[in-house]
Amino acid sequence: MIYVTHDQVEALALADRIAVMRDGSIQQLDTPQQIYSQPNNRFVAEFVGTPTMNFIEGSLKLVNKVWTFECLDVKLPLPNYAFVRTPTHNQKTTLGIRAEYLCVGQDTDTSDSAAQIQMTVELVESMGADLLIRGNFNEQALSVRVPAATSVKTGESIVVRMSAN
Repeated sequence: MIYVTHDQVEALALADRIAVMRDGSIQQLDTPQQIYSQPNNRFVAEFVGTPTMNFIEGSLKLVNKVWTFECLDVKLPLPNYAFVRTPTHNQKTTLGIRAEYLCVGQDTDTSDSAAQIQMTVELVESMGADLLIRGNFNEQALSVRVPAATSVKTGESIVVRMSAN
């Protein structure tokens, strides 16, 4: 059965396979989980998911034989990332990361595959079991989904952790 909808939540809930279309052409045809977790392009990443995927502009650098995403003082090693094409050193790129893959608070883990950024909270939205924290980093919008019991207030400066794992 083919079902047409513009409601991405409905599509993710009902479909075995989804065709995400733009201007009459298929951008990605895949399972809902693949489309959500491994979008083919930025259009699919922005279209599927609430809130939309976070995008951080930066560059890729080869550091100790490991490709590393860098933006200001943030350095996120990507030791296991399967690049479609081998990047070049200092190549401009955009990191896409979903709100639920970010955490709030200082990290005691000193692993080599995590990064921390400072963010000022601009808005806290209650979503029942979760809070959606909105702010910006380096003039780029950032959303973080955390458990509702998380204590955070508008105007507060928080540490946001991200991991490549």
